Amino acid sequence: ARALDLGSGNGCLALNLLEEGWGDVTASDYVQPSVDLSREVCEGGGFKAGPKLRFVKDDLTRSAFKGEFDVVFDKGTMDAFLLGSGHTTEMYTGGVHGMLKAGGLLFLASCNNTADEIKGFFEGDCWAFVREKKSSNVFSFGGVQGSTHVLLCFRRL
Repeated sequence: ARALDLGSGNGCLALNLLEEGWGDVTASDYVQPSVDLSREVCEGGGFKAGPKLRFVKDDLTRSAFKGEFDVVFDKGTMDAFLLGSGHTTEMYTGGVHGMLKAGGLLFLASCNNTADEIKGFFEGDCWAFVREKKSSNVFSFGGVQGSTHVLLCFRRL
């Protein structure tokens, strides 16, 4: 399966995927220093760039990736993207939708939105909710219990 580490940042997720046996990984970020750092971290872990390990500068809003991936992993990229000026949830969901093959999976971790909010972002004919992994990191404030992050999986229709 072809996997994309979307917004690879420091490259640790890409390295973890490689260490777990994923054989075809692309680490992408929209800033070149993060792409370079991802490459350094993976090479430091013993993995070299090649046909099955790519490091790519790519912008979610005008991605060069068109239906190429079986799985996209997002560990905070949506959170950062939505903080950008003029960025919308539709831009994010549409961009990721275009990167995935039909039937592909998006694994999404967020610390800025609730599971219900994120599910709302993905409502419609293009996505199916698959699963939520409940966080064990919980807190209480003002009598309400919450979690420090949410982990969700969606399937591209």
